[in-house]
Amino acid sequence: IHSREENFDFENLADVLTTLRYQPGIPLSQRSRIFLNLSSAEERAAYAKANHQKPLSRTSNIVAMSAMKKSVPDETGVSCLIVATEEAEIQIMDCVAFTVLRKVELPSVPVFIQNSGLFDVDYKIFVICRDGVCYFFDRDSEPRILFTLSTHAAGFVKVNANLFVACTDETLHVYDDAGRIKHIRRLRGRPLAICELDVKDKGITGVLVSTSESVIQIFRKTELVDELKTNENVIALTFGRYDREDSTLVTVTGNGALEVFFVRRKATFEKKEIAKTSREVGLAIKMPKMEQAYLDQIEVEKKNTQSMMNNFQYDLSRIRLMAGREMLSIHRKALAPSTDIYGISMTVSVFGVGPVFKLKISVTNTKETIDLKQRFVLGLIFNRHIFTIERKVVVLPLLLPGKSTTVEVIVRNTSENGETGDVKILITPREKTKPVISSIVSMPIAEPLSV
Repeated sequence: IHSREENFDFENLADVLTTLRYQPGIPLSQRSRIFLNLSSAEERAAYAKANHQKPLSRTSNIVAMSAMKKSVPDETGVSCLIVATEEAEIQIMDCVAFTVLRKVELPSVPVFIQNSGLFDVDYKIFVICRDGVCYFFDRDSEPRILFTLSTHAAGFVKVNANLFVACTDETLHVYDDAGRIKHIRRLRGRPLAICELDVKDKGITGVLVSTSESVIQIFRKTELVDELKTNENVIALTFGRYDREDSTLVTVTGNGALEVFFVRRKATFEKKEIAKTSREVGLAIKMPKMEQAYLDQIEVEKKNTQSMMNNFQYDLSRIRLMAGREMLSIHRKALAPSTDIYGISMTVSVFGVGPVFKLKISVTNTKETIDLKQRFVLGLIFNRHIFTIERKVVVLPLLLPGKSTTVEVIVRNTSENGETGDVKILITPREKTKPVISSIVSMPIAEPLSV
C-alpha cells in the first residue's frame, strides 16, 4: 500500500493493511509492519506523514544459504546461490547477472538447505523449516512435505542418497531421499554442528557431528567409526581442501579459537570398538519396510482425516462422561474409607424381627493416642419411602484408646408391601465431608403390623 496523498485517512490505511496482513500470498513491507505495530493513532499519523513520500521497498533477512552448480558439475563451473529469507521464501539467484532465477514460497521459515544436481539440467532441494518439517521440491514441482521431525533440528546434511538430521534430543536421524527413515543414532551429547566428510582420494564419505561433550563423532554409512576429542565445544566445522591438503577439518570452538585437523594418510575410517555410555546402548533402530497394506491405510487416513477426528472427539467425550459419572458415583457412595490415619473401627449388629429394628453400632479407637480436638459424627443414609429413623445424625463423644463407644438407633420399616433396603452408616470428622469409614447394613424383611 503506497499513498502519496496529503489528505489520506491513516485509520483506513491501518484497516486495509490489517486485512491484507492475514491474507496468504500478500507480503507486507517492513515499513507497513512497523506502521501496524504502532499503538496510537497519533503515532501512526506521524509515522505515515514522515515516510509516505519515500518509495516502497521490501527487505528481508537471510537465514540460510547454499550453492548449486548451474550447468557443469566441475569445481570451476558457474554456481547458483540458493538463499532462504525470513519471509519464508527460497530464491535461486544467478551469481553472474545477480538475477533471481526462481522464487519458491514455503509455509514456514527455512533454517537448513541441502541440494543436489544442476540448475539447467535437473536438481533437488531439501529444506528444513522452523516448524520441524522437511520440504522437498525439484525443477518441475512445488514444495511438498518429505518428513516431519518430533523435535527441532540442530543440523542438516545430505550425503549421497541419505539425509542426516542432528536433532536437539541428542539423536541423529537418517532418512533416504524419499523421506523414509532408515536409522536413529544416539549421540554423546547435544549436537552443535554437523558437516559432510568426503575423502575423495579414498572414496570415503561420512558425517562429522560435534556435541556438547567436546567430542566430534564420525559416522560412516550410519555407523559410528571414530571419535575426536577437542579441548572446547566445537560450534562450527567444515571439511574440504585447505592449502595443499585435500582432506582437512577446520573447526571453530566456543571461545573463538580456530583449529585445523589433517586426515592421516593411512586413515581408513573403519568401525572400531568405542566405549559406549549408558545413553548409547542400542544405538541402531532398524525401521521395517512399509508394506502395501500399510501404505493403503495411510492413504485412507489422509482422505478421511475429518471424519476420523470427529469420531475420536466423540469417543473421547464419551470416555470423559463415563469416567465423570463413575467418579461421582464413587464419591456419593463413599464405600471405602478415605484414610486409615484416624484408627477408627466399627461393628454393626441388628436386633428385632420387625417392623421395628434396633441397630447397635460399636465404634472403637484403635490408636494408642488420643486427640482431644478431634471429634467424629455418625450419620445414616436410607430410603425415606421404606424406613423411618429418628436419630439420623449422632455426634460421637471423645473416643478413648482401646475403648468402644456404643450407639443405638431405632429403625422402623413403614412399607406396606413388605419392601426392604439398605442402610448406610458413615463416620466423618466434624469439619469434613468425606467419611473415614463406612458400612452398609442390609435390613431383614419384616411383615407389616396388622391391626
